[in-house]
Amino acid sequence: MPLRLRIPDWAESSTVTVNGESVETPSEGYLEIEREWDDDRIELTFEQTVTRLEVHPEVADDAGRVALKRGPLVYCLEAVDNDRPLHQYEDPEPTSTAHRPDLLEGVTVIEGEASVPDRQGWDGELYRPADETARERTEFTAVPYYAWDNRDPGAMRVWLRS
Repeated sequence: MPLRLRIPDWAESSTVTVNGESVETPSEGYLEIEREWDDDRIELTFEQTVTRLEVHPEVADDAGRVALKRGPLVYCLEAVDNDRPLHQYEDPEPTSTAHRPDLLEGVTVIEGEASVPDRQGWDGELYRPADETARERTEFTAVPYYAWDNRDPGAMRVWLRS
């Protein structure tokens, strides 16, 4: 009996094993395995790297911003995971992914660094020259967009300034 496994186009690479033996996989489309099946174990693994996305130039509201995507999922920053107001995060650079079984019944998060304004010297000031505001790098955590707003109420942001 043939078994057809879909290899999605978002997977940069994939590996398939049947009972621990490698099977050659196409870059996308369907992999067909035909054999006599009997209590066999199939493992299919997709490589999912983090990509920074830009919006179409005609979308004015998100011009100059980027979103983070891993595999088929778009990610967002939530206030509950990050120390700063989300509008301050700029130029996000993903550094790692981590599966967190304790978070939202198990999700993979993206961790990284972003640029934020240095808060030093703002006491009692509402405005100052832009060249007097230094920036610093800070860590961020992003969760899959589908999972947002399932913990503490707070802000969420998908598109970050680049």
